[in-house]
Amino acid sequence: MKIIFHIGMPKTGTTSLQYYLFKNKNNLMPNGFIYEPEIFTNQENSLGSTNHNDFGMNIINNPDKTIHTLLDRLKFHDNKSNYYIISAEVAVVYFSEKHIKFLYDNLHEHDIEIVLYIRRQDDFIESFYKTCIQCGMCFSIDEAIKLCNPDYDDIVKKWKQNKNIKVHVVKYKSSKTIKNFFDIYGMKIDDDLSEYKLNLSLGTNHIEIVSLIKRNTNILFNFLEPEMFIQGLQAPKSYRIFSLAERKNIMKNYEQSNNTISKQFFDGEPLFEPLPETDSNSIGHPLLDSDEIIKILEKYILYCIKSNKHINNLIKYIDNSGDFDEAFYRKKYLCGRKEIYKPIEHFARFGMYNKLLPNEDFDADKIYNLYPELKNTGIPPYILYTVLKIIKNKETSD
Repeated sequence: MKIIFHIGMPKTGTTSLQYYLFKNKNNLMPNGFIYEPEIFTNQENSLGSTNHNDFGMNIINNPDKTIHTLLDRLKFHDNKSNYYIISAEVAVVYFSEKHIKFLYDNLHEHDIEIVLYIRRQDDFIESFYKTCIQCGMCFSIDEAIKLCNPDYDDIVKKWKQNKNIKVHVVKYKSSKTIKNFFDIYGMKIDDDLSEYKLNLSLGTNHIEIVSLIKRNTNILFNFLEPEMFIQGLQAPKSYRIFSLAERKNIMKNYEQSNNTISKQFFDGEPLFEPLPETDSNSIGHPLLDSDEIIKILEKYILYCIKSNKHINNLIKYIDNSGDFDEAFYRKKYLCGRKEIYKPIEHFARFGMYNKLLPNEDFDADKIYNLYPELKNTGIPPYILYTVLKIIKNKETSD
């Protein structure tokens, strides 16, 4: 049996391809393509079998068990004309040459083909960094580059450890990932693949805001929640993280690597579209002043408050902040009332909207005096206080 090992890169439509393979696996099997990521899913801590799967991390954490599972499945499906597909983009991020050699040594009886999608490096780094921020990581762009360095020549050399390994390098084109995969194997699929387009990216200014929230609050959210919040948010502009000069410098660093890949796989034709000739107003680092940050952050916090699924996060944030005095609140506002909610939950759900105070020293008028234009917006004074504290913490840390 032949093995197709799709290793990414990340941010090249990988999730869409995995989703397509999973949703259509029963139709693909008669055509000789077998895809069963659920076999490698760690049920206790799973990324999910619909698209992402645990094969890559399991090779790192439990290699013997994982390879034995794979060998059993290959034996079960034994047919030399069939392709067994493994798609795990973490492989290109985390696999060392030792992990790759371990795979090849155990799969030496099978033909192995590697599929690598490549994307112009400045675009890739920008998109990869955004995803890292959306997933809850807080680090710099330089750290993102170290985690997944898009030196495609180096990657190909690492994976093509012997002449029997066949490598396919595919240029990433938005919405073409699925079609281009099956083009390699001469299989035609439907042209309309819009339903498989996943992982829509946030704008750079939104990413900066999400990063600011994560660095300065205890409010937590999963991968999709920033997107749900930001839909419909009116942001000043759509920015690129890198200026044109920075993008040119990035591409200069990878020029030799790209030339090698071009000659090896594409008869010397340019790998990517050239950079624009001039910068534009939509490129550059976003400059958000405190007023803009306040308006956007208060929308985020209000979103957390009003959504029942976020109320526990909000309560946890208020509790950890040290702003809430339970004895004061109970005595001043809840004396004699039947207690349906704990005082802190009552404040989070109802009290702050009615301008109840979280502690004896809280001065709502002082907060409104700082930003009088926001006094009649209906934003609770505690929310304004929280946003001001976030900004103050950011300015102190800077």
